[in-house]
Amino acid sequence: MKKITLALFIFGLVLDCAAFLGYYADQVPMLNNILNSSAIMASHGIDFLVARQELNQGEPGFAELERIFFDNLPAEQRAESAKLKLAVTKFHALGFFGQRIGQDGTHEEYPIVIDVTQGRHAQWELDHFKTLITEGKNRSIFRYSLSVFCVGTLLLIVGQVIDRCPPTRHS
Repeated sequence: MKKITLALFIFGLVLDCAAFLGYYADQVPMLNNILNSSAIMASHGIDFLVARQELNQGEPGFAELERIFFDNLPAEQRAESAKLKLAVTKFHALGFFGQRIGQDGTHEEYPIVIDVTQGRHAQWELDHFKTLITEGKNRSIFRYSLSVFCVGTLLLIVGQVIDRCPPTRHS
């Protein structure tokens, strides 16, 4: 019985340490690739868009940026887009227009025009996409860390419960 509780304790402790290290996922390439693969692809899409001034279907990061766009529309527009089965056909970068100073710091004005099926268009700022990508990375790291920490702590608790239970005698 002691071997099982010791194994549960060690495994639980290892998982809790792994959860703590999730905070540093950006510095661990293998973990970063697992946890943030869509955010990494979206960042590549942004880089590609800025370099070429456009991003088309099938190019790196297009699908991720399209998902970010539709996921972050207001609820009414999101519902209408789903109902009409709208899709992004192209992203255009209009180029750097300068900087503006706001309450939360200096921001680049770099408009992105988003062409959607049925002749519709939208315009977002490059900073808005970057912020949403970062928020997505933070969410996935938090979910990973919380999940792994909870499993590790559960194993520690189960180990303690097993250790405290009196052994049963078989006749």
